[in-house]
Amino acid sequence: MGTENAAAPSAAEGDLPSFVPEGQTLLVSCFDAHHTIGGGLFAIGRGTQGAEVVDRVSSSGMVLGDDGLLHRCLWSADGSPAELVTYDTTGVRRYHRLDNVSTPHDLLPVGRNVLVAATMQNEVRCVGPDGEAVWSWHAPGEPDSWHVNSLALYRGQPVVCGFGQYLRRRGWDENGKPASGRVVRLDTGEPVLEGLRAPHNPWYEDGTWLICDSAAGELVEFDDATRRPTRALTVPGWPRGLVVTDRYVFVGLSPHRHAASSVATAAVAVVDRHRWSLAGLLDLSAREVYALALVPDAVAAGVRTGFGTNATRVHEQGQRQLFDQLGVQPRRLWAIGDRLTPHESRARLTLTGPQGTRHEPRGTAHQAAEALVSGADVAVVEAEPESLVTFTCTVRNIGSALLTPAPPYPVRVTHRWFDAEGKEVTTQSLRSALTRSIPPGDDERVPMRARVPSVPGRYRLRVTLTQDDGEPFDLQDELSGTDVVVDAVVREARYVQLRAFGIAPVDAAAARTAGPLADDMVRALLHRPTGEPDGLVLGRIEDLGRSAFTTAVAQALDCTDAALDDTVAKLLPEPSQALLTGAEAVALAALRSSDALGAGRAFATIEDGALAAAFARLGTLAGARDAQDALAQAAGASQAKHGAAVAVLTSDAELLGASVALAASHGSGTAPLVLAAPASDGPALALLRATPQPARSWYDCGSASERDADASAADFAASVRQALRTAADAPSGPVLLTLSPEAAVRPWVPLSVLGQEVVEPRGSEAVPVAPAVDGPLGRALREAVARPYPRGVFVAGGRHATGGDAPPYRAVPFALGRALAEPEARVLCLVDGAAFAEGLPALAVARRELARLVLVVAEAEGVAETGVRSGGEVPSPVRMAEALGVSARRVSPTALALTLAELADHSGPVVIELLPREVCDA
Repeated sequence: MGTENAAAPSAAEGDLPSFVPEGQTLLVSCFDAHHTIGGGLFAIGRGTQGAEVVDRVSSSGMVLGDDGLLHRCLWSADGSPAELVTYDTTGVRRYHRLDNVSTPHDLLPVGRNVLVAATMQNEVRCVGPDGEAVWSWHAPGEPDSWHVNSLALYRGQPVVCGFGQYLRRRGWDENGKPASGRVVRLDTGEPVLEGLRAPHNPWYEDGTWLICDSAAGELVEFDDATRRPTRALTVPGWPRGLVVTDRYVFVGLSPHRHAASSVATAAVAVVDRHRWSLAGLLDLSAREVYALALVPDAVAAGVRTGFGTNATRVHEQGQRQLFDQLGVQPRRLWAIGDRLTPHESRARLTLTGPQGTRHEPRGTAHQAAEALVSGADVAVVEAEPESLVTFTCTVRNIGSALLTPAPPYPVRVTHRWFDAEGKEVTTQSLRSALTRSIPPGDDERVPMRARVPSVPGRYRLRVTLTQDDGEPFDLQDELSGTDVVVDAVVREARYVQLRAFGIAPVDAAAARTAGPLADDMVRALLHRPTGEPDGLVLGRIEDLGRSAFTTAVAQALDCTDAALDDTVAKLLPEPSQALLTGAEAVALAALRSSDALGAGRAFATIEDGALAAAFARLGTLAGARDAQDALAQAAGASQAKHGAAVAVLTSDAELLGASVALAASHGSGTAPLVLAAPASDGPALALLRATPQPARSWYDCGSASERDADASAADFAASVRQALRTAADAPSGPVLLTLSPEAAVRPWVPLSVLGQEVVEPRGSEAVPVAPAVDGPLGRALREAVARPYPRGVFVAGGRHATGGDAPPYRAVPFALGRALAEPEARVLCLVDGAAFAEGLPALAVARRELARLVLVVAEAEGVAETGVRSGGEVPSPVRMAEALGVSARRVSPTALALTLAELADHSGPVVIELLPREVCDA
């Protein structure tokens, strides 16, 4: 690629209006975000002397549609709505206010609609002829993280420029303005041009691209076939705004703060395409150029007319403005920001927080915040660590001088963070410009943003004003500041869809800060911290589809799927590269074997073990008090859906604790898969080997990882599949699968050998009401199962268990497992006081999981036998349930049927304590 420098020609070398084609006018839109000499609309043509000032309204995007209508976007600062004006040859045809669009950039007509680059909102919005949004494309990241700007058509598809796929606001600035700019398709997010520095105004025709590489100060030509630059021309300024004719290219130039040879104000240059050199240059009395448009002279005449199509109105307004028109163009449009004295540096600030702001009594807020936050309550905002939180700050000037955003010493809204100990915390420095000059006694609303500290916790955000090179106002006048309390917490709802792919919210939040780009987050989600592809995530993508994963990531980043399609497709590793740990392989296979993805449940004590962690990642894990509860809960779940429940035993001690119930469970009518990782030389395996029949079937994979890697993995996968098939067969007892702790932790099982075979679990009939339960209690339970609980399931435990010997499983955990596996059913469990007290941990799990479980406690005095006491007294089952937050009733046996009917639609567990017969008789 050849790069040439273009020195600015003198006026004699090229009279720019002479390059404009006959019968056409070059319109130039300008704006001023720096509050200096202003912007406006200029016209250049064969009949003009230099540049004609059409109006002095700052503008950005401007484009002529195929229908002959000219669309113009009026500039608006952050927090103010943009305005879209459409002209024809007569004047203004349409005007629309674009709410929730600020700092707008480019426009592109598509049919009868107009695409608007809403830069601050990080989106492209399609606006219909009525001014309403038809659809929008939203890039991932915070406001203005991509700096979406110019729009164009490429092979019939809209494309948009951006400075990079950053996740933080103005991330390209934080990263040194690298060559991360790109032009991407809106339908897929695929980049068509890359490696640019602040690109603007892509133009495509017949296999050739022209684009303004603004930060590089170059006009660049690309070959579409190779997507590589063929030549570049250095221009004297920041190029932005482009019109291409057969022979010439008109380029808008703005001052480039880092180039000594840059123009001093806005200008328009003309480039000879054949000679690839600068042929003319014309200065404009404005700050910055945004867009150029070549329009027929008749359209330019309509633009000049503007809103003046009604002669009567124009005459009346003109008469009133005669005395205001001095005919002198001021040197500066805005007030000058002189230094302020301490007495002038005074204001009162009021913050309006984002949605979700709550108020806490002062006593619950942090002490450091209470001392400074006025009012009876303290405003508390929840925001994610490292996120950008947005407020509206109302500034009232109570000093004696003008507060202005103009240089050389503009006034800005600034802030400081303080932690729980009152120490200042350093985060990204963000300052918000005033939206206008504020006279004494006046007020103005200013949008402001602050970067939340990276460590979760409670913070105080102190907001004040600061003049450049000056002290914060609140250090001179304590009341010239205000405070808000911010709780930095991970918002799990943002990441909820990623749970289905084995990604916990805390891990998703960490991935969001893995690097500056959206690519970095997607890459972190798809790989382990060590850099290898995450087999469990890739396995779930195989199950649910790449598009579902893209949608989940898009929700986490609050963007449209199309903005990430290409990124996910590009970064998704091949499944053949992915390895699973032994624990992950079993968890994924168990989930695939359930009758519907997500229906299978696993039960484990709350321990930090590889097996429990794998099931927790898949969202199928429920807690248990100990190994016997875990086994009972899995047994109850497998009664509802054979093969869809797993008891996870994470240590030798747990396997030993469950061994008695495991050995006694043959013929129990349940078939849970019992998964354990005992030490190969520990007592648990020795005991099992000495037991004649420790389970209905036993698959010992403890040494699987010690043989040849490929054969070992294939054998292991085959054993897991066979264990799941066995558990799904007609039940006569649990199925045991053991593997070594090392095999459970190490990634060694290729995802490809696991396969996607689904073992369909079979249903089972509800266990009938026990015949031994008779009298009013038996009749009430029969009526409950038959009428208000048509999908009801009956479980009995304690003294009410039937069949002679006590069952091998605890009643309440067993009933809980059944309820969790069949959430559409209502499970009734009849227990005595002792069994109820033993089942309290399971009841707590039921409350957390909102299980539809009804515990009927008869002979409640058995609670005393368990030694459960509170303050020297034995609490009743009702009091014990209510202490856990579970609904509870105390009724007579004769009122049981009516009570059960009343609670038929109750969500979550319920405890019903039956009054003793002597109490009822009394």
